[in-house]
Amino acid sequence: IVLERRKIALIYNEAFKNIENIELPKDNLHSVSNYQSYSILLKKSCPIKRNILMQQLLDVGISTRKGIMLSHKEEAYKNIKYNNLNFSEYLSDYSIILPLYVPMEKDDIDYVIKNVIKLFKNE
Repeated sequence: IVLERRKIALIYNEAFKNIENIELPKDNLHSVSNYQSYSILLKKSCPIKRNILMQQLLDVGISTRKGIMLSHKEEAYKNIKYNNLNFSEYLSDYSIILPLYVPMEKDDIDYVIKNVIKLFKNE
């Protein structure tokens, strides 16, 4: 399952590598992702806001999620004071999880790619 998820992630990475307004997930020397999720990060300079992009994808039948959920934003923790969570909040505000599952059909992968690229060409 992990190998299949990684194959899909590599297809996404190759397809999205030239979109200048997003950052793609990257492995490093010490760890590799199992791609439980495939999250893209919109750069702050991106003219498309995250929620608008998510809605535009939903309008063509592609379900997405916010990339990072923050416990300090949940009701149960609202009265606790936190310091310097700016980077976590940035990740939460600018990340999107795209569909990635096993068995994801090639046509579904291509559909996601086509629509993401189309939205960034129209920005």
